[in-house]
Amino acid sequence: MPHIYLLRHAKTEQSLFKADFDRELIEKGFHQIEKLVKHLKKESVTFDTIISSPARRTEQTAIGVQKEIWTKKSKIIFDENLYSCSSDYLLWVVYEQEKKGKWNTLIVWHNPSIEDVVNQLLGWKIGHVKTCGIHILR
Repeated sequence: MPHIYLLRHAKTEQSLFKADFDRELIEKGFHQIEKLVKHLKKESVTFDTIISSPARRTEQTAIGVQKEIWTKKSKIIFDENLYSCSSDYLLWVVYEQEKKGKWNTLIVWHNPSIEDVVNQLLGWKIGHVKTCGIHILR
């Protein structure tokens, strides 16, 4: 069954000396990815496309997932607009994937916009999305 997956990046370093865009994952973040991948494999999940913000932490998260859940069709698209866009833009990305028939898509993004999009689509509040938290749109 086709799905679109919305994934918040894994746990990152907190740094006053690095630009937000350049913050990297910490060890806990890499462990979160391992745990997520194990669950996705158990459920036989594969992705045709991975769309990611180009920020370092989302890039690391997307690549970490792709390395373990890869198909010949699988590729990562780094969308410059995903770094600091509104939830409306993410909704547009979701609808574009639907229009193209690309329903096995992973979108790696930031909070609070993931919460906003899921809230809009569900019509009720989901609460805080933790790092490496995933929501599945069916």
